[in-house]
Parts: sequence; structure tokens; C-alpha cells
Amino acid sequence: MEFEVDPAFKDNLLAKARPRLKRACAGLVTYIKTVTLSKGRRGQGDVLTEGMPPYLGVGQLRNSVIQREKEGDPNTQQVGSPTLQGRIQEKGVNITSGKLMTIPRTDEAIRHLQKPGATARTFPRPLVMIPSRRSGVFYLVEKRRSGKRNAARTEIHFILAHHVHIPPHPWLIPSLHAYGPQMLQTMSE
Repeated sequence: MEFEVDPAFKDNLLAKARPRLKRACAGLVTYIKTVTLSKGRRGQGDVLTEGMPPYLGVGQLRNSVIQREKEGDPNTQQVGSPTLQGRIQEKGVNITSGKLMTIPRTDEAIRHLQKPGATARTFPRPLVMIPSRRSGVFYLVEKRRSGKRNAARTEIHFILAHHVHIPPHPWLIPSLHAYGPQMLQTMSE
């Protein structure tokens, strides 16, 4: 003997659940933007270890987090970032190139590269290339004279490398684990 839920009952139940699911997912998006991605670290001078929140930077990742209905399925909501940056930060990536990749190291270098047509070669001040013996990368360094004694000071603005490993800096899954109980509460109201 088989028993089946009345289709009208099922449709009525889903119609009542959709707005709750939408509210729960909207709460998750708010949590991600105001809690998880506001805990990221500022600056480029220190290295993030695996599992730490991403750098705050200019907020591109935070601004890209969205919620939307899955195409063709009104009973499913999708939360995340459609950007490549979002996937890379969540999962990590290894990038290898035959050419040297330019990685900005300072906030000034990042701002410079955001200008149309800008490259490390068009940096406003002269840079010197220094090879690293241990890691096989090159540093583009600005040498400055500063202070009363006119002491030499160096600042690494760019790193040039053939291989880059970006460890995972998860932001989506930890948010879901932390905010999950509130989502369940919203769904059951």
C-alpha cells in the first residue's frame, strides 16, 4: 500500500516555506557581510595563514555576496559570490604561469594597478629588481633615503613569481555553520 501527500497540500506548504527560506538566506548574507567579512585583516604586510578570514582590501568580495533564487527552482535559494575571487578565497588555488606574474605587495601598488593600463613598469617611482635565492621569486623594491641621517630604506612594492599558492581563507562555510541555528529558527517561525 502506498501513501502520497496531496499535491495541493504540498504546494500550499511550499508556498508558506518560500518566504521563510528567503528571509533566512537574507539573514545569512547580512551575517557574512557584517560579521565574517568584517573580521578580515587589513594591510598587505603580514601573511595570512590558511583558514584565516580574507583581507578586507577594498570590499570587493563583501560587496559581491548575493542571494538569489535558483533558476527554474523557486524552492531553492543560492547564497555566495559569483566572482572568481570568492571561490579562490573559499577553496584556495595554485597558479602556475610561464611568464612572471606581478603580485602587488603594498596598498600603493594595489591602487596603482587599479588604474587603466597601469603595470609595475609604470609605477611612479623607480624600482630595482632583486632576486630571492631561496624562493626563486623576484622583488621590485623602491630604495628611499629617509630620516635625519639619510639612511637607506627599502620597500617591496611587487613580487614577481612563476608559481603562486593561495591557501584557503574560508568565509562562506564558517558563516553557514555560525549562522545555521538562526536560519533554522527563521524557517520554523
